[in-house]
Amino acid sequence: MLYEWLAADSGIFNVLNYITFRSGAAVVTAFLVTVMFGDAMINFLRARQGKGQPIRDLSLEAQLSKQGTPTMGGFLIWFGLVIGVLLWGNLKNPYIWVTLFVTLSYA
Repeated sequence: MLYEWLAADSGIFNVLNYITFRSGAAVVTAFLVTVMFGDAMINFLRARQGKGQPIRDLSLEAQLSKQGTPTMGGFLIWFGLVIGVLLWGNLKNPYIWVTLFVTLSYA
């Protein structure tokens, strides 16, 4: 969206025509969205799920370290990725939509 609004202007916004700049900006945006909303989303998931990750009775040390960890943590990564793509991607390109659809399908 930002690409479509600002790339038509000349001057400093001409850098938005370069896919390398937009991909780097999308990565930074996804990281910042993940960091900004990470704590709130983890607290929300922890409150909603109660005990968190179910632990089997085998009491393996690797599993005990996950006690209280909420599931669906990948949703946070997915959310950052979608925001970055929607802000910096060329939404007129059909490959963007196919990639987002496949990513959402596997999420």
